[in-house]
Amino acid sequence: MSAVHSPLTSLLRCFGGGGLLAGLLLAGCARYTPQASTNFPSFSPAHSVSGYVLDAVSKQPLAGIPVARNGAQTSSATDGFFQLNYPAAKQETYLFDKEEELAVELPAYAGRAYIPADTTQRITLPLLRNLYRFPPDGNLRPADSAHVSPCTAPWLGWPSTQRAFLIQDSSIHQPRRLRAITFRIGENGFDREPFRIRLYRYNGPEQPPGEDLLTENYVVSGATKETYTYDLSNANVILPASGFFLALEYMIGGDKFYTSIHMVGYVPVGPLLRPPYAFADTRTWVYTIGKGWQRIPAAQTCWPRYESSVGVEVEPVR
Repeated sequence: MSAVHSPLTSLLRCFGGGGLLAGLLLAGCARYTPQASTNFPSFSPAHSVSGYVLDAVSKQPLAGIPVARNGAQTSSATDGFFQLNYPAAKQETYLFDKEEELAVELPAYAGRAYIPADTTQRITLPLLRNLYRFPPDGNLRPADSAHVSPCTAPWLGWPSTQRAFLIQDSSIHQPRRLRAITFRIGENGFDREPFRIRLYRYNGPEQPPGEDLLTENYVVSGATKETYTYDLSNANVILPASGFFLALEYMIGGDKFYTSIHMVGYVPVGPLLRPPYAFADTRTWVYTIGKGWQRIPAAQTCWPRYESSVGVEVEPVR
């Protein structure tokens, strides 16, 4: 029977069977080195993930796309190639033997791919452009039928934060009475949060929202991804022909309020006014406590996510 060697046996051999103190004084004695534990994953194959970032439709490479995962980050090259090199200090936290997801969420592109267990294989990360398309109503021009939205995350603000959208229509020459307000909830519109409807007078292209035209409280909230219409004819608001601001005031779910009931399947019977559709013509303002009204630059208005998601139905003044 062969002898079973243990750490203690190795120590005794090193010390020649003598006392511990004598063994410690021996020069050149080989120390016992413990073996690596088999309970930890082995990182010998690779500490990186590589592949190509492509447009999911055209299949062309996309350059300059930031790719990140668990502390590792890089950008795709001109040919779409990327390589994520994991930081050595964090390699023990990566499980290369399990399938993980690699995702890209950008204002212009979004997509995801799975990292295979064998990270020596290069992956393909297809990305789709974030395009928002609208129904053929209002004053849409063909060039405005699809735009890349500069904002993909929903608008969330502090209570009392407001977004005011200028609504004008050159075909309206006389004041009109407010009949109903429609807005879109979901991916292409507002978040599923309660908003208070506000209406303000328009005093000029460079002026912030003016006098409050709607003094009663109307709170709206959508539960699903669809379009909601609310009857506001009882408010008896006269909207000026020169234009006005429709604003939504952000509220929190804990506020005590009654939400207005939307009209299911309602079809407008009068003119439906919307914000200007040309991107350069948008006039969006934001209100925050302590700062007041501030003009949002055209490139940051999140058009057409929000501006295209509101509409006001009017009727002639009788």
